[in-house]
Amino acid sequence: MRAFDNPYAGLLRQSANFVEKAWVAGRLFLVKGHDFSYPVLLPENVGGQRVTGEVYHFHHAGARQKALQVLDAYEGVDPQTGQGEEYMREILEVVTVSGEGLQCMVYAATALPNLPEIRTGDFLKYTGN
Repeated sequence: MRAFDNPYAGLLRQSANFVEKAWVAGRLFLVKGHDFSYPVLLPENVGGQRVTGEVYHFHHAGARQKALQVLDAYEGVDPQTGQGEEYMREILEVVTVSGEGLQCMVYAATALPNLPEIRTGDFLKYTGN
């Protein structure tokens, strides 16, 4: 998110501190929009590749709650259940670049209708950022 300049990346930077880069087992797909494209994670415990991302730690519980309200609304996720039509918010095991395993909250796809796969698992490399 550090490489992006949009309101949601800004909210995360205001609400949390960057910890370090990490990866999660899964596959990464590309959604192509009219004005921009974005990645979509499909977690896979077996056979998944490494999908690269960033770990953030919220400043305090209030910052976390406020950010999740905005992000859940943006992703179409029910704040009580973490479920939505296209995405779900869930806790997954990630591995940091320093080798530490962490339980982290992620937004993941519930379905992928014919999307192209980003085989490197790294959206920033794919976009050249």
